[in-house]
Amino acid sequence: MVVSLGLECWAVTHDLPYPGVDEPVFVRPAVHMASTGDLDPHWFGHPGSTTIYPLAGVYHAWDTVAHGGPVFSSDPGLAQRFAADPGTFYLLGRLWSIAFAVAAIPLVFLLGRRCFSTAVGLGGAALWAVIPLVVSYGRIVRTDSAGVFFALLALLLIVRLVKRASLRDQLLAGAAIANAIDQSRPIR
Repeated sequence: MVVSLGLECWAVTHDLPYPGVDEPVFVRPAVHMASTGDLDPHWFGHPGSTTIYPLAGVYHAWDTVAHGGPVFSSDPGLAQRFAADPGTFYLLGRLWSIAFAVAAIPLVFLLGRRCFSTAVGLGGAALWAVIPLVVSYGRIVRTDSAGVFFALLALLLIVRLVKRASLRDQLLAGAAIANAIDQSRPIR
């Protein structure tokens, strides 16, 4: 996980303040939500709720702590700060994606161990941590990291259901599946 975190953070500021083509799709609605209090992202072509809504919360918390913004209401000044310095907002979004990417590594290990052996789990986690495409997608504001995290969590919970099927485990697996699907499908 340390190696993955280092690789993810190595070029996290690459191209900032000019983000990649996909990043504004998630950052702009989150900034709008945090600055207006309007929880409607105004576009549902790619839901990404585990990216957009938490980012709005991160931006609100950052505004409160770093800039003395209001705790229980929105701050229109946040939109002005975004216009003046968008790089900081994209950096915070990238850190959110990195958190999901790194958190997926133990899930790869646990799934490999449960289905095969500890050695397979360790090998899978070690490979997952350094795959270049995974690392590069993990450090940009997209739903890939969150989608992989929730898909792995869902698989782990489903495998656990085979051993012991309880209502709690079924609900947890269903929630993880719903979050994984939310990251990967456009609404038409």
